[in-house]
Amino acid sequence: MLEENDVASVEDLRALMVEQLEELQRWLNGSETDPLVSFYYGDKRVDENTARNRIVDQLQGQMKALGLSIVIERYMAGGNRCDITASAILEGRNRLLVTEVKGQWNDELYSAAAAQLDQRYAIHPDAARQGVYIALWFGNGEKVNGLVDASVTSAGDLKARILDKMTDELKARVDVVVLDLSRPPKLPKPPKKTSAKKAAPKN
Repeated sequence: MLEENDVASVEDLRALMVEQLEELQRWLNGSETDPLVSFYYGDKRVDENTARNRIVDQLQGQMKALGLSIVIERYMAGGNRCDITASAILEGRNRLLVTEVKGQWNDELYSAAAAQLDQRYAIHPDAARQGVYIALWFGNGEKVNGLVDASVTSAGDLKARILDKMTDELKARVDVVVLDLSRPPKLPKPPKKTSAKKAAPKN
């Protein structure tokens, strides 16, 4: 969008960020380098901030190439810090896209889009009351919103639940992206073939 000079608003920046996150998901799912490894320490997932940093590491190159400055933990009004911000000068004015990241286990998972992203960060005069909310799905082995919830079994389920907790007015201004960082179950190793030793012929 920036390459074609079509970005002129925060709404355009939102669409661009969602596009980049969708591309990131495709890379995570299909790359031969197994990039999901960077979101785990052995069999344990990384924490929320580490996952956010891994995401920004992947977004940064492309976003900078498109003329966007991307920053983590940017200070906002009231001493609050926004997880990710992307900014650019568009038509002579600074535009700011605010993005909040929450892991599926976080007990503010369902409230953060409104109480945090919208009320604390999107109020910035350059943000136009818009933003992107990223939820991290690591799979059924993790709690959901601080609780064991067997009804949420996929990234799609989680997105539907988050959207259900948002007002229509908020959904018009905030895009929800659930990144699926779950790893496929390990397949059992096939049993080793044992070759029976031929008995030595008797004389």
